[in-house]
Amino acid sequence: FWSTSQRRLMAAFTSEVYQDLFYLVAFATEEEGLWDKLALPFRPFLPTLWLGIAGMTMLSSFVMLILERRGPMFKEGTMLRGVSRSMYIGFRSLLQIGLAWDAESMGGRILHLTFGFFSMIVIASYTANLASFLV
Repeated sequence: FWSTSQRRLMAAFTSEVYQDLFYLVAFATEEEGLWDKLALPFRPFLPTLWLGIAGMTMLSSFVMLILERRGPMFKEGTMLRGVSRSMYIGFRSLLQIGLAWDAESMGGRILHLTFGFFSMIVIASYTANLASFLV
């Protein structure tokens, strides 16, 4: 903290023995546009990895539909409704870091565990990469 002329008018200071002159140097950066700001949350992963995560989630959702097609979740409606519902449940499970359906078959339970482990790895990797961007 340094005594400046403005601060000397507000309070009584002792006389200074030595005065340091400091200059703040900040490099100018380019102004980020709207699209750059919207892309910030996606920077921890490469676009190909984001596509791989989306593809794995869709594949798991389709396998869930096949394994649990006789369950109460997919009995009603057409095949298109079943596919859209399974995609919704798959992405919801990934984003809420918890599984959004109860598996009834043995294959569904194995898929449940596998997708839960996949979600845990994705979220942990994203968090670690995001922390490295902030440091």
